[in-house]
Amino acid sequence: MVVAGLLAGAVLALFHTVLTEPVIDQAIALEEASETHGEAAPVVTRPMQKAGLVVGSLLYGLFVGVIFGGVFYLIQTALPPRRVFHKAVVLAVVAYWLIGLFPFLKYPANPPGVGQPETIEYRQALFLGFLLLSMVGGLVAANAARYIEQRWLIAAGYAAFAVGLYLAMPPNPDPIEMPISLVATFRAFSAAGLTLFWLVLGLSFGLLVERLEPDHRARGFQPRAA
Repeated sequence: MVVAGLLAGAVLALFHTVLTEPVIDQAIALEEASETHGEAAPVVTRPMQKAGLVVGSLLYGLFVGVIFGGVFYLIQTALPPRRVFHKAVVLAVVAYWLIGLFPFLKYPANPPGVGQPETIEYRQALFLGFLLLSMVGGLVAANAARYIEQRWLIAAGYAAFAVGLYLAMPPNPDPIEMPISLVATFRAFSAAGLTLFWLVLGLSFGLLVERLEPDHRARGFQPRAA
């Protein structure tokens, strides 16, 4: 839903503007202090980057919210809880793990100054590959749940897949040449923002859809035409 996505994007932008941007400023200052070549004018200034964070977060929330709503309306009858709000929360938790937290645990975000320019495409390919495989593993587990009654078997199989994927994928190739405390703080705020985004999206989507469908709170949810 558009409203839920924009709300989640706005909360994400506010969170990173208040907490994460000061850490980025510190990282940029350290990066500039360590440079030995002549200072070049930045292509994108910091005020433009901060404005871009807000716009980008809103667009990201809008895009993810629309996709989330479409997926929910397609698979809501297969989600385990009976109440629509709980269905939305379950879907948000699953999406948070598959496309958010799990890839982040393998390839956590880094502040400016960490990472070599010549490895950007390789690092992006690693992250994208891990993300796609994570989604495939989740889809396979969800389909298996339709035919296998022993849920513990599905959980064990997915756990083995997740551990194997995490160990098999190559690590980030770039060394960290920045104070580890600064990197850890940036990663902690990035993970918190990621969690906050999916929390707000799941809760707000569930509340809004349930409010629009009050007659279906006590039984299976059958959506009207969007």
